Amino acid sequence: MMRRQAGPQPTKEAITPGCKLRSLHWNRIVLGTKEQRREKLSKFTFNTYWDSLTEADLDVAAFETKFQLKAIVAKVKAKKEKKSEIKFLDTTRSNNMGIIMAKLPELPILERAILDLDESVLGRDDVAQLLHFQPTDEELKGMEAAEAEFRKDPPAGWVAHAPLPWAKSERLVVMFKRITQVESRLSAWLNSLSFEEMVETITPQLTVLETACKQIKGSDSLKLAMGIILAAGNRLNGGSRRGQADGFKIQVLSRLSATKDSSGKGTLLDYVAATALEMAPVALAQDRGELQFEELAKILRKASRVSFNDVKGKVRCGDE
Repeated sequence: MMRRQAGPQPTKEAITPGCKLRSLHWNRIVLGTKEQRREKLSKFTFNTYWDSLTEADLDVAAFETKFQLKAIVAKVKAKKEKKSEIKFLDTTRSNNMGIIMAKLPELPILERAILDLDESVLGRDDVAQLLHFQPTDEELKGMEAAEAEFRKDPPAGWVAHAPLPWAKSERLVVMFKRITQVESRLSAWLNSLSFEEMVETITPQLTVLETACKQIKGSDSLKLAMGIILAAGNRLNGGSRRGQADGFKIQVLSRLSATKDSSGKGTLLDYVAATALEMAPVALAQDRGELQFEELAKILRKASRVSFNDVKGKVRCGDE
């Protein structure tokens, strides 16, 4: 079994302090003797940065006085009598409420701000947090049960008409309970504070939809094409319950290319396009007899990316 060779050994004289000193936790570097360095280390280990340093000559007495480790006298803290607090929230819920309470004003100021809807005290995010931490029915029942139990067997020295010693997080629930319809109040206030942001969000989308509607209603080229489709559809559906239509749902537009002509080579879409081009010189004289779909196509592509249900949902949220 090979014996592991020892690493570089210290060359400096060992120091024995005159008293117990504080420690300095570092990772030391030991360069070793020249012989060791020649055997163990690379050619770059001579003339290192540490070789260029000269260890300072300290005033040892002053240094040891300054960094002497003094005996620590343990202080005996007087035990404070633990107050009897009423608790009913679980630990996680209590901790979370404690975190939000640390960011909010004191409870009397908070309660007044909710009653007055005071935006100078509470902002949108504050109101949203308060709404999020509304007490559940189970917690309200727990509060009532905890109060009843406390009053049934109060601690010694408690005066009957004194305020109940609720724990910190529990005091927030008690405050919520005092405010009439607090959840509805906070919800309405949050919607009010969010209204401008909601309007800023949906205005560009509504503008795109409005522009698309105007383009559709004002496009003579589109009216010509839709009129051809209406006439063709009524002709194809003549004699059936689907005929005699005054209009049609636009889903049928995607089916025009699937409706083949008698030859099986052309489609109804081909027919509509050819007929529109044929009629354009007369029907679209004000547009130089040309079909104008380029600008309409651009705005319709933009409008197709707008979710009307999403816009409607945001507006509804503001009404709730």
